[in-house]
Parts: sequence; C-alpha cells; structure tokens
Amino acid sequence: NYGPYQFPEKLIPLMIINSINNKKLPVYGDGLYVRDWIYVIDHNKA
Repeated sequence: NYGPYQFPEKLIPLMIINSINNKKLPVYGDGLYVRDWIYVIDHNKA
C-alpha cells in the first residue's frame, strides 16, 4: 500500500522524487514484474 508517512526509500515515493529531480527511475529485475498498489485509507476500509 501507499499513503501518508511512507518511508521515502519505498518505491512510490522514490519514483516521484526521482521524477521531480530528473533522475533515472529504478527498474528491478527484467522490468516485467507487475505490482498492484492500494491507498492506505482504502486498505483500512477493506
């Protein structure tokens, strides 16, 4: 999941920070792995 107070080294904040700073976006493995993300508040409601 993702949301407020997430550690900056986690994937979603890292991608955003790197994009803002025009840095390369990390691709792990061969780039074919797919992940689904859910917002933390929606996760709590489920």
